[in-house]
Amino acid sequence: EMAEVKNKFPFIKRFKIMDDNFTGNNIEWIKEFNKQYKQKINLPFYCLVSPSTVNEEKLDLLVDAGLNSVQIGLQSGSDQINSQIYFRPIRAGDFLKAMNLIQKYQGCLYVLADVDVIVANPYESEEDMIKTINVLNQIKRPFMINMCSLTFYPGTALYQRAIADKILT
Repeated sequence: EMAEVKNKFPFIKRFKIMDDNFTGNNIEWIKEFNKQYKQKINLPFYCLVSPSTVNEEKLDLLVDAGLNSVQIGLQSGSDQINSQIYFRPIRAGDFLKAMNLIQKYQGCLYVLADVDVIVANPYESEEDMIKTINVLNQIKRPFMINMCSLTFYPGTALYQRAIADKILT
């Protein structure tokens, strides 16, 4: 599909791959992606990564293929909010470790990180918000922040909890 788009629209200079967790693919898949992408596309690209699945071997291959920026989720600097509200088992320390790894690539190529942070969470205390700020303050610059308001999606456990807690009617 990318090759078709590139051929049909030669003015395209970059791809944005919106897979929820591109680095969740196994290393053999990433190796094959590297080979095919360099042969058929050979353009810079952006993708989403998870602190739990990004590693140096994968980043080496992706940067070699053309990766020049990533989007990574912090969501909250509070481990309690991440686990109990977002059901996300990634701790702030895991996020910081992943960010340190990603930022090692800023010297050779411009790999910039967009960091996702969820705001407007009625379950988050001022102390939780300060934890998020403290984690963000530990990240080497430059990076960008994507602030997203918490959305209660019908059918999710969080939606049901918000109804039970009378946050939603």
